[in-house]
Amino acid sequence: MENNTLSTDGSDKPFFHASLPAQLVMGAVFGILNILSIQLVNFLHVPLFLDEFFNVAASFFGWAAGFTSVIVHRVLSVVIPSIANPGRLFFVPEDTLFALCDIPVVVLVRLMFARDQKISFVKLLLCGVILAVIISILGGGIFTFLFTCFGYGEISSVRYLTMVLTGSRIPLAPSAMLSRIPMNLMDKPLCVFLGYAIARLVRRLLNIRRRENGQD
Repeated sequence: MENNTLSTDGSDKPFFHASLPAQLVMGAVFGILNILSIQLVNFLHVPLFLDEFFNVAASFFGWAAGFTSVIVHRVLSVVIPSIANPGRLFFVPEDTLFALCDIPVVVLVRLMFARDQKISFVKLLLCGVILAVIISILGGGIFTFLFTCFGYGEISSVRYLTMVLTGSRIPLAPSAMLSRIPMNLMDKPLCVFLGYAIARLVRRLLNIRRRENGQD
């Protein structure tokens, strides 16, 4: 019988119980990589968000690493475009509310996997699906609030489906939430699997370095 469990024993163990300073450093690195990966996805016009997989990877190493990655990612999302285009202000206060969508990523990864010695394919998939639903509801709710109060525009990737649903006399809030679910169901499980793979790779590299330094 084929085993659907991804072994995390030894060098493959994804949770690196690092000190707080180490988690902060790792989180900062992952946050930088996360924003750079988003820039690449946007440049290649990939029809997915793919905006969380380094945040997921950081979360496998600890609460501090996960939230540091999220904060660095969000700060750089304002700083980098401003540096690239001097004289233009890229900070939109309303956009900061969407940072709330990063919180479930860290929380769910920590709650679902922090005590696991073996992580199964099914559990990773379940995490991705739960994240897709939570973030769709949260993101749709945030958009509804911003549109109602400030006339905030819908993002292009889900605008058409939102218009179709509202045109069918479905209220704005459920329309904004439902329009996000198909994309998030493709995007968030992929982010979870990619994040897990990155965490395993980093863990293995760290263990190799420890062995080379004679620390084991």
